Amino acid sequence: MLNRSLVALIITFAIGGLTAWQQTTAQTNPACPPAPLRNGDAVTSPDGRYRVHFECWDAEQTQYDVYATDLQTQETILLGQTAMDLATDSIYVYDWISETMVSFRAETGGGTYNWRSFYVADVAEAGSLTELARDYVSRPRYETSPKRVEWSVEDGIDQTLTVYQYNFEREALQVLYRGACDLRDDLGLVTSCHMVTPNSNTAWVEAHEPTHLILNRGDSISATKRIELRALPRGEVIYEVETLGGGHAEWVAVDTIAVYELAFDFKARGYAGLFVRFENDVITQQEGFVLPVGESVPALPAWLR
Repeated sequence: MLNRSLVALIITFAIGGLTAWQQTTAQTNPACPPAPLRNGDAVTSPDGRYRVHFECWDAEQTQYDVYATDLQTQETILLGQTAMDLATDSIYVYDWISETMVSFRAETGGGTYNWRSFYVADVAEAGSLTELARDYVSRPRYETSPKRVEWSVEDGIDQTLTVYQYNFEREALQVLYRGACDLRDDLGLVTSCHMVTPNSNTAWVEAHEPTHLILNRGDSISATKRIELRALPRGEVIYEVETLGGGHAEWVAVDTIAVYELAFDFKARGYAGLFVRFENDVITQQEGFVLPVGESVPALPAWLR
C-alpha cells in the first residue's frame, strides 16, 4: 500500500498539474462573459493545428487583441489589434483562407448604419493582423472560387463610389469600378451615400478576370433598390432595373444574371424575378420566374437547362 506521505505528494502534483493546465487553457481559450454582440468564440483551423481567440469584450473598450495558439507547440502569439479609429464591438472568425491564413469580420455596432471591417492574418506570424477592407452598411463580400473579397467604398463628401477586389490566390488588389454614389441627403457627411453591394462575374470567366459587375444599389431599409449590370473595365451600364426593397441580383452563368423581387405575385404567392442574358454587352434574352415565399433558388432559364 502507498504510505500517506506518498499519497499526499501525488495529490499535490496532481493539483499543481491541473492548475497549470487550467492556466494554459485560460490563455489559449479564454472563457469570456456573454457580449451584447457576437464577439467570437475560439476557433480551430481545419487541420487542427492552430486556434484563434480574442480578448474578452468590455463595454469600455474599443480595440481588441487577436491571438493564435500553435496547438503542437502550445505557443501563443499576438496577431494584432483591431483598428484604433473604429469603436469595434464585435469581431469573429469568418473563414480559413489557407492552412495558416484566416479572415475575420468586425462591426462597430448592431444597427443599420455601422462600419463593417474585413481582417486577415497569418496565424503563424505575430503582428500579421491586417484590416483589408472597410465599409459601412454593406459588409465586404467574400467568395471562395477563387478566394476573394469585394467591397465598395462610398464617399459622401466627394460623392464617389469605388469598388475593390482583393484576390487571395494572386495576392492582388484591384479597382473594378469608379463612379458616382447615390447621396442619402445633403449633409455632406462621409456616411451620406446609399449602400452599394458589388458582385463581379470573376468565378464564371476564364482566368478569373472579371468582365462584368453587378451593383445592388440601395440601403437595407430602402423601399426600392436599383440593380445595375455594368461592363468592365469602363463601367458602362448595359442593363438596369428597379426592384422592391429586398431585391438583388446574382450570377447564374458567365452571361446570365437573376434579378430577384421585382414585384410580389399574389396569385402565385411569391416574388417575381427575371433572368437576363447578354452578349457583347447587349441584352439578348429575358425570362421571368416566380419564387414562392420560402424558396431560394428558381429553376434555370431555358437557355441554361
